[in-house]
Amino acid sequence: MKRTGNKRIISVIMCVVIVFGYISGVKTIYGQASFWTGTVSSDVTSYLNVRTGPGTNNAILKDKSGKDVFLTAGQTVTILSTHNSTDGVAIKWHKVTFPFGDSTLTGYVRSDYIIVKVEPIEDELPGDFESSISYFPDSYKPYLRALHLVHPNWVFKPLKTNLAWNTVVSEETKLGRSLTSSSILSYRSTAPGAYDWSTDKYFSLDGGGWYQAADDVVKHYLDPRNFLDERSIFQFEALCYDSSTQTRSGVETMLGGTFMGGKYISNGSSQITYAQAFIDAAVASGASPYHLASRVIQEVGRQGSDSVSGLVPGYEGIYNFFNIGATSGTNPIINGLKFAKTGGSLSTASKTKYLIPWDSKYKSIVGGSKYIAANYINIGQNTLYLQKFDVDNSDGQLWHQYMTNISAANSEAGIMYTTYKELGKLGLPITFSIPVYNNMPAEKCPLPEARGNPNNLLKTLSVTNYSITPTFEIESENSTYYLILEGGIKSITVNAAAVSSLATVSGNKGTVSLSQGINNLKINVKAQNGDIKTYNLVAVLNDDDFQPGDETTEPPTTQPTTTTPSTGEPTTKPSSTEPSTTKPTASSGYKTSYKLHSNKTITGVQPLTSVSKFIADLGLYGGASAYVTNASGKKVTSGNMAAGYMLNLTVNGVQSKYTVIIRGDTNGDGEVTAIDLLMVRKVILKSFSLSGCYLTAADVNADGKVSAVDLLMIRKHILKAYKIIQ
Repeated sequence: MKRTGNKRIISVIMCVVIVFGYISGVKTIYGQASFWTGTVSSDVTSYLNVRTGPGTNNAILKDKSGKDVFLTAGQTVTILSTHNSTDGVAIKWHKVTFPFGDSTLTGYVRSDYIIVKVEPIEDELPGDFESSISYFPDSYKPYLRALHLVHPNWVFKPLKTNLAWNTVVSEETKLGRSLTSSSILSYRSTAPGAYDWSTDKYFSLDGGGWYQAADDVVKHYLDPRNFLDERSIFQFEALCYDSSTQTRSGVETMLGGTFMGGKYISNGSSQITYAQAFIDAAVASGASPYHLASRVIQEVGRQGSDSVSGLVPGYEGIYNFFNIGATSGTNPIINGLKFAKTGGSLSTASKTKYLIPWDSKYKSIVGGSKYIAANYINIGQNTLYLQKFDVDNSDGQLWHQYMTNISAANSEAGIMYTTYKELGKLGLPITFSIPVYNNMPAEKCPLPEARGNPNNLLKTLSVTNYSITPTFEIESENSTYYLILEGGIKSITVNAAAVSSLATVSGNKGTVSLSQGINNLKINVKAQNGDIKTYNLVAVLNDDDFQPGDETTEPPTTQPTTTTPSTGEPTTKPSSTEPSTTKPTASSGYKTSYKLHSNKTITGVQPLTSVSKFIADLGLYGGASAYVTNASGKKVTSGNMAAGYMLNLTVNGVQSKYTVIIRGDTNGDGEVTAIDLLMVRKVILKSFSLSGCYLTAADVNADGKVSAVDLLMIRKHILKAYKIIQ
């Protein structure tokens, strides 16, 4: 027993030593002791430049063809060494190697955009740590264990949102709520209001260059499990002021390389550094000065913007460091400066509390900090994540967000992490509040693959000197068009152009040779992202030897029966429209606008009526039941109704069967198309015959014969100049 126990202890110790050895390697990256794997952070929403040296003063690396080399979010690199920047900014750079095309390249990238990969730990750790993370779902725990071994003083607390994952996704994907400035088109939404498929235009929703984020991008940033690494977890850090860990020197480090680094401003009585102004703001508001400084950098950029210049006409001497009130519109900055000058709808007491008007840089920083703390941090939205995704339990939830930028929380987390790292403060007891949702996906939601333009629609489709039916419409769900031609035509000219200039069109375009009968032409549109849409153009060249069914497309479920040449009289004459003798009773029945005839046919069914709608429109009650079978007797539960289908109706225990008649649908495919037009023409010419329900369908005007009148009615129906009465 004793030996077994020793083995178990040794096993645990070895496990911990191995893991710590791995982590120790990660920690010694800056000592350049080992090579480690890293991935490009997901807050790189476009491209991360690779340079020839450690700093932005070095040229961008070129590939063998002379093109710029860049990385995108999620790409894997091998970290060879780490270096101080040569451009004077206090951010270290990694020397990395990575595959690029058919080559392996080596260059330099900013370290704050690279996440060092720490393998998740599936096995439970010894000690009390497991009990501290017991509320977290199992899918969180491997990442928290790995972080615990690196930073044993960190505290991970679950934020119990009590919200269903799908509910939150539905709210956060609403138009205008989550935006991206990414030039990667697959990161942008193509939903209505976000993108116009007919013009290939993404709509800017907040000033210039901000677009609705794609649903999968929102899911990625919403899923906390994607950010349980040493860097990104700082979006879950509590944002309250802690004077023992958050210092002026730390703020100075954070501001290095920005327009605020080492600069002085007036506090009304003396000149102080920006760093001291943020400490004053932290004391006044109770918010972390690191958070406040990173928020300004996120809002106005490292070099500042018009929001903090004090030079905007009409708003001279007015500043808005946090872009508070810079709501979406044609000019958000003006909206923000208007708030900084007037306070908007705030009460007089609130304006005084927040030092409005912000007619000095100091008042904007301190007053803006008090506003953020009072309206977000001090009411429960006390992490970067919660200021983007309002899922805490402090209010109505889901709408009170500080930022629309989908990656803002993760970007600011990088600034916070870099500050702690440069100050050597990562070993402090930092608390992270990490949201948990109900019914989350089993796996983390990945960031979509970086792909090109998705538009694979045609802008125009036509045939020179001829008209196709139905009329071509760019965003129509229809992708099959018809063209009826007289004999003797050898070729046609098909004109097809894509909506997007980035798409390619191939297939039967230009001059196309025809053969007698049905010619099935295909035009393929390939989007830049590789998605292909195929348009079908059925060109019917009249030929008396052609028999319907000869076409090479997949035949309809029901084929018409061919017999000896018909006299043109329907085999089954249309009955009157009197209701069936099977009438509704008080106990069981139906109530419908469809007409059930005594000859066991049913009419009134429109082309393209779905089977489910057909059943619903029967208006069954009192235990009556119905189902549909096709001409082969097979039960049909999906798709559209078609001529030749059978209604199987049971009322008061008695079953009756009714054959479906759809006027104009002579080939039983549920539609009225150029194929039906050709079939009726051949019936009239006595070169082909129909029987049963298909012959009845050909008698469009129900006058007991198939004639040129029926042919004309079908043609007008196809051209949308007339609608066949069913």
